[in-house]
Amino acid sequence: MYEIKTKNGSVCETGVSFVSATDNESAFFDFDVVFPEWEEDTYVFLPACAYNGNKMEPMEATLNCRSYSYDMADGDFKHRISHNVPALRKDGSGSIEVTTGDTAVPCVGIFYPEKKKGFLIFTEQEVKGRNIGLTVRSGIVTVSYPSNRSYIYRNFNTRLEEKENGIAVKAGEVISSELKIITFDCKDIPDFYSVFFKNRKCLLDGRGARGTYTRERWEATEKHFNSLKWSGEYYGEGSSNLNLRWSSGFIGAGQNAYALYVVGNDETKARAIKTVDYLVAHQGESGFFIPCVYANGKYGSDWRSIEGKPNTVFVSRKAGEMLIAIFKALEVMPLKAEWENAARKCADALVKLFKKHGNFCHYIDWQDGTALITGSSAGAIGVAGLVKAWEYFKNSEYLETAKEAMEFYYHTYLEKGTTEGCPTDILSAPNSEASYAMVESTVALYEATGEERYLAYARTAVEQFSSWVMSYRYKFPEASEYGRLNLNTVGSVFASVQNKHSSPGICTFSGDAIYKLYKMTGNKDYLELILDIAAFIPQTISTDDRPIFTGAWDNPPKQQMSGAICERVNTSDWEGDERIGGIFYASCWCASAYVMTVADLMDKEEFSN
Repeated sequence: MYEIKTKNGSVCETGVSFVSATDNESAFFDFDVVFPEWEEDTYVFLPACAYNGNKMEPMEATLNCRSYSYDMADGDFKHRISHNVPALRKDGSGSIEVTTGDTAVPCVGIFYPEKKKGFLIFTEQEVKGRNIGLTVRSGIVTVSYPSNRSYIYRNFNTRLEEKENGIAVKAGEVISSELKIITFDCKDIPDFYSVFFKNRKCLLDGRGARGTYTRERWEATEKHFNSLKWSGEYYGEGSSNLNLRWSSGFIGAGQNAYALYVVGNDETKARAIKTVDYLVAHQGESGFFIPCVYANGKYGSDWRSIEGKPNTVFVSRKAGEMLIAIFKALEVMPLKAEWENAARKCADALVKLFKKHGNFCHYIDWQDGTALITGSSAGAIGVAGLVKAWEYFKNSEYLETAKEAMEFYYHTYLEKGTTEGCPTDILSAPNSEASYAMVESTVALYEATGEERYLAYARTAVEQFSSWVMSYRYKFPEASEYGRLNLNTVGSVFASVQNKHSSPGICTFSGDAIYKLYKMTGNKDYLELILDIAAFIPQTISTDDRPIFTGAWDNPPKQQMSGAICERVNTSDWEGDERIGGIFYASCWCASAYVMTVADLMDKEEFSN
């Protein structure tokens, strides 16, 4: 089914070695894995880097893909990706040229849907301090020691023709590296990801950090929320140095209230209640919520550039996220009828939206509830929201809508091996947030109904989501900040195929649905996954006793705010070599993910150590 070709070395399924013929200050070594029976619809996979080869419609876009107006006709936005993101094209052209640092696991996967065969090629991360290169084009996978890209993806939407440096070698020097190639019968995409999940730690050190939660780190974070994230009316998203203060869901605001109430002191509890009051007071007639509030107090959209909709554009995921947030608040805080009414109104709005469009759309007008852009799996978390609404109100329409919506999202996206949309800055690019939404929703449906098909869906969702989670301990440059701190990256979660950084936590959930699936199935691999994710986050909290500095972004370096967490865990050079292992000065959604993790998981026996 494949053959290995190389001009300058020997390769077997467990290792590779090359012998340098001469002294060379900038040497490269490589081999090809050739697939002679390449199928037109071959599924190409690089963890956190390419899903179905990123074979989406390329669209020219500027910084963060936010500065365009769209024809809002159905379908124009569907399956769009920045034209500079490494991708194959539907006609078989194009190539993906990346390094192992762009992946959550150094791996290339191939699935032949007609022949029912799967292949996984696992490599090490680096050779002599340089990341290994992974290139995929139609029928050929090239592994290069070190990476030797023709074009380097930089800064969201820039692809530059740059020459990389090789490694210095002496004549006769042997360059060797471990390698593992797995060939397996594979009936479909869920089966493919099941094999990947079982093997994702097969080659590198996959031992996650443990014992990272301390009372001191929690107290620093709580103090940070009360000093810099409290607006006077609500716990917001941005710290005092950021323009964005409130974003309903997506990056934490509203979602963090129940967690701060559960774990916080009396002052924090009182402010958490006010945060839910603020959310409910800013609900539109449609049942959806105000998208954003900025430092100047002005309202804003989740999308800046849809013509004729300057301040009303709302990404649909927020509806499901806010439903869950309100119901979680109702579980632990004093009962308020206006909160119940807001939840019912939002659930009804989601049902109405689904009945009209057959999905929860991508962007909607938060005031009148009309769909602006359909397509993508951005709204999949609405399934979990409606399950919560059914559990609380016992309205059968909520559960039936959730079931119908799950069939759409599963068969349109998850079953086909890609989850799109969700973040507002990536068009429809595959991303971890849409992937985790499927975890939350499938587990919620199984928990509510006990139907076995939802358990199967949930297994697939978790195993696919695992591909966004770093499975090994990345070797940072010693001079970098995370190199200095000896950060263990196992459990860090990549953002998207466009924004090539990993992050502390899931944006923006605790991941407790993964823990629930472990309890439902007894599968300890699920437990290990959520333990890795949870234990990674506290390593990135800056405290007075263990400060983290911003030298990668600032000269001279600044000391990060105590209790703050930066979203950047750069293993990729997408923002430049100098920013690998560095952070910038800001506190963002990761702090909300942290407090949610503390509230949902830290009282569980399995997390005690």
